[in-house]
Amino acid sequence: MTMPNLPKELVEEILSFVPATYLKRLSSTCKPWNRLIHNDKRFARKHSENSEKEFLVFMLRRNFRICRLSFNLHGTDPSAEVKGELILPDPYFKNSADQFEIDRVFHCDGLLLCTSQLERRMVVWNPLTGETKWIQTRQEGGTFVLGYSQDKNKFRNKSYKIMGFYDRSSEFLEVYDFKSDSWRVLDGIRPEWYLGYAYRCVSLKGNAYMLGIDIIEEMGLNLSLLKYDFSTEKYEPVTLPFPSHAHCFREAHCLSVVRGEKFFLLYRRDKRFKTEIWVTNKIDDTTTEGAVSWTKVLALDLNRELQIAFTSNFLVDEEKKVFMCCVSWREDGDEDKSKDKVYIVGEDSKVKEIDSGVNATIGCWPTILGYVPSLVQIERALLYISNYNILSRATCCRFLRSPTMTIPNLPKDLVEEVLSFVPATYLKRLSSTCKPWNRLIHNDKRFVRKHFDNAAKEFLVFMLRKNFRICRISFNLHGTDPSAKVKGELTLPDPYFKNSADQFKIDKVFHCDGLLLCTSKLERRMVVWNPLTGETKWIQIREERGTFVLGYSQDKNKSCNKSYKIIGFYRSGDEVWEYDLNSDSWRVLDGIRAKWYLGGSCRCVSLKGNAYMLALGITDMGLRLSLLKYDFSTEKYVRVTLPVPSQARSFNNANRLSVVRGEKLALLYRPPDKRSKTEVWVTNKIDDTTEGAVSWTKVLALDLSREPHISFKTNFLVDEEKKVFMSCVRLREDGDENKSKYKVYIVREDNKVKEIDSGVNATNGSWPTILSLYVPSLVQIQQAGGKRERSD
Repeated sequence: MTMPNLPKELVEEILSFVPATYLKRLSSTCKPWNRLIHNDKRFARKHSENSEKEFLVFMLRRNFRICRLSFNLHGTDPSAEVKGELILPDPYFKNSADQFEIDRVFHCDGLLLCTSQLERRMVVWNPLTGETKWIQTRQEGGTFVLGYSQDKNKFRNKSYKIMGFYDRSSEFLEVYDFKSDSWRVLDGIRPEWYLGYAYRCVSLKGNAYMLGIDIIEEMGLNLSLLKYDFSTEKYEPVTLPFPSHAHCFREAHCLSVVRGEKFFLLYRRDKRFKTEIWVTNKIDDTTTEGAVSWTKVLALDLNRELQIAFTSNFLVDEEKKVFMCCVSWREDGDEDKSKDKVYIVGEDSKVKEIDSGVNATIGCWPTILGYVPSLVQIERALLYISNYNILSRATCCRFLRSPTMTIPNLPKDLVEEVLSFVPATYLKRLSSTCKPWNRLIHNDKRFVRKHFDNAAKEFLVFMLRKNFRICRISFNLHGTDPSAKVKGELTLPDPYFKNSADQFKIDKVFHCDGLLLCTSKLERRMVVWNPLTGETKWIQIREERGTFVLGYSQDKNKSCNKSYKIIGFYRSGDEVWEYDLNSDSWRVLDGIRAKWYLGGSCRCVSLKGNAYMLALGITDMGLRLSLLKYDFSTEKYVRVTLPVPSQARSFNNANRLSVVRGEKLALLYRPPDKRSKTEVWVTNKIDDTTEGAVSWTKVLALDLSREPHISFKTNFLVDEEKKVFMSCVRLREDGDENKSKYKVYIVREDNKVKEIDSGVNATNGSWPTILSLYVPSLVQIQQAGGKRERSD
């Protein structure tokens, strides 16, 4: 494919979205890209901010080698496979086959800190780029933790450091600074705690978290969780989920990091109790110092032969409720012969044992860790860059001054692969760069499918206001004062009017897969609309005031092909109608609605192409509220488990559904007792293998009795990580039924309410709707005649 000469900034922006492991392979494409990827610190920072994070699993085996593990946790039979060993040559030996014997490994920000108990040296290593830095230590052994300090005024600049100690009861710590290439002692900041080994330490957002024991005169030994801040060079105690229970490392033994955002704690009070795994809320720069909230995600009943939890590192898949660890077992009681095993334990405590393929007579204790590849460069005291390759000042300056980046003609499939990682909203702007890119982005269905699979998902919030217009809302939920701002209205011209300023009056809106289904209660027509591309399809309906839901069927043998469909029902009859966008025709689905009284579209959501809706059914016990899943592929309803099946008997108890980041359902529930708090429940992650049985977790319990304006009958959003509830409400002004204003409400876990004016006054109009997070996509709307309509 012919490539235009692009501005250097544009090339950087495009490549910054490509995952690190794939970008590394692109570095051999041409010299400008090679210099950009390997030598440009500014680009490395931009890539860290823009690209979607990859999450790999590494294992340090008993033979002192690190290998990659690939886990398959789908279905009922989980598995793990060793993908091969990483190579870390030891420069102290002339033979390149001689490798450094790693005894312990610690991960931070894409870098591995590797130590050996028999060496007075260690190495900081980026496995992706191959860059290394060897560091001398004062003596053998010791526990070392990698992190970084960061100037808040220059938040992009990270200064990497290592904190270490040789004796766990030592009264001083040492800190190594990469920039100065020197060690210094931090006197007197550690006399209160007895610190654990490295496997009781993790790095998160540049800070080190570790388990320590302090002595309290009244209570004796007491276990603490400590945060070491590399910027302030101070310890801070962090809240534990059980402050009065744990008194030694045998009770809370190991920490683990979750996808670079949270950390887990492994806890067991004593052998009579189950092994518990607790996870924090998402931790970021705004997290209150020392204060975190904890949630118990697993309680495992490990049998006597599998008391593995307190002798090894571990990982947890929070969504699938799976625990993973590795252990070295002696064979037939022989102390000199052992084998490394990987264990996968499900929520039901069933254990899967996997041989890692290594037999060793001597070696290190196995370690399992999550790793996030990055292009981060290791700081050095001298000015040279990466693997002994020195970039001359003249070359560097000439490269930075160049306004454009000359790129050779690349294979079409390579260009497609690179562009498939760019987010949809940014890719839309790139379509005007050249004709081949325009055709690729707008007309190539194969590329659209690849982009949908590869690109990082963007999540926008749309709101349907009383003036029949959809606007975008930007929420800022950081800090103690959340806010929301209206970003502007979307434009949907009505082709039935000659004046292009006349827009379709949207009464209800429904989201699926980047498409919006918009209806009007006064019209016998509706429109399927892609706001990103502007493509539309107008559809005639039988009568006004129907309820319609958009989804798609999918052939399991051809998973890439989606056939979009609409189901609908009217107040005047019991039939359920289905519209196929391919054939441009309606048909009746007989007899599938007789058992249920279905709610309006405000009680329906789309997730993974299926429609989920709240419905009332008649049982021996009277009316009973149910959650139904309509599968567009099988054209059948399936009942889905509710978190409170025996209590909810009307729409007054459970009135609204929402979708959480395109992966989970959220339910707004109010117990029959009106004095009880309003609850927000969230499912586990739902995928193609999920049937009617889902598990629910209560993430919020809100006391809204003092806020009568926040109606239980409004659509809502929930931020599961930050524990925030959002909704929009129409308020009448001064009791005047003909004049009203739209308000957006943000409610936090502590029931503090923030009210925000959306800026619209109207005398009549639609009921306000805040959409489940909208995900922009390039998906094309199927047309029966092959003709595509644009609303530009």
